[in-house]
Amino acid sequence: MQRTIRYQGAIVQRDCVLLIRYRDPQSERTFWMVPGGCLEPNESEEECVQREMREEVNLLVRVERLLVDDDEKVSIYDRHKTYLCYVESGVPSPGYEPEFLVPEGYGIIETGWFHLGQPETWGEEVHQDGITVSWLRRIQQVLGYL
Repeated sequence: MQRTIRYQGAIVQRDCVLLIRYRDPQSERTFWMVPGGCLEPNESEEECVQREMREEVNLLVRVERLLVDDDEKVSIYDRHKTYLCYVESGVPSPGYEPEFLVPEGYGIIETGWFHLGQPETWGEEVHQDGITVSWLRRIQQVLGYL
């Protein structure tokens, strides 16, 4: 599967956005990120985002609209498309990452809500991760929190 575009879901509820926390046993590091992944055959972008949210955070979501279409390469993807989503049903919990072969122990270990209007509460791990804090700032800006 070619990884050129990552489709992400900015799930927003009560001024907070939901992130997932990964553990990478090879680097012995954890990091937070916006849930998302790649299109599967015959899948629309919205269907991809809905599937990824079911897989990664165990939520059924309504995809509202495209928030950010960014072609800055900040990860293994050449482009990121972030969609605004709202919870239809479910309670967020760590799901799984079926996108690619991963080392033993790699996976989603936690979900967390991050207040878009209170970046001081995001924690040191988020603030030290340039990619994650960059995505949170983009989401804040597009939604009018900055």
